[in-house]
Amino acid sequence: MPQPPTQDDWLSDPQDATRRQIDYEAQTRFAPQFQQTSSAVGQMSLELVRQGDKDSFDRWGPEILSHLQTVDQQFWTVPNIKKIVGMVKADHIDEITSNLVERRIQQMSDNGTIMRPGAGPAGTSIGRSDGIDLDMDKLPGRYREQLEKSRMTPEVLKEFLMKTEVEPRGISLKQAYDDWFKDATSGDVFLAGDE
Repeated sequence: MPQPPTQDDWLSDPQDATRRQIDYEAQTRFAPQFQQTSSAVGQMSLELVRQGDKDSFDRWGPEILSHLQTVDQQFWTVPNIKKIVGMVKADHIDEITSNLVERRIQQMSDNGTIMRPGAGPAGTSIGRSDGIDLDMDKLPGRYREQLEKSRMTPEVLKEFLMKTEVEPRGISLKQAYDDWFKDATSGDVFLAGDE
């Protein structure tokens, strides 16, 4: 730590004494004030980022703070802290992606866009995103033969159900398919040429 100039220093070399006095004032008076201000601004920046990205801090707060401790507090600005949060998120990208995919699948499952394994009606394939997979083996023989002759495919069935059930009745495609499949397997659907 620099020492203030003595009376003799002022008399013998006033220029050097002035430089030493400035250094002494900077170290003893201004540096602590600057450090205190930097600390307050850094903590405020940290709180702003924490409020803006609460999820990241809830999940990886200690890890973020650990990285942040390697940076001098005078550089704790909002952009710099966000970069550190981004680096921590990048370390967990597989976890984040997995959670997003699972959440999206759950939303799609809840609104009937897709069906989870074990949740579909008989004759639907879990792999189809719209829940429509015409399983001819589950249909009565004569009805199956008629559909095969007509070259019925899941796409054609989907289009048919959209026009005849979904739009007029205001129901989901899954519900329309479930109703149709139930009727088809129970024999409640008439074929051309039936009396």
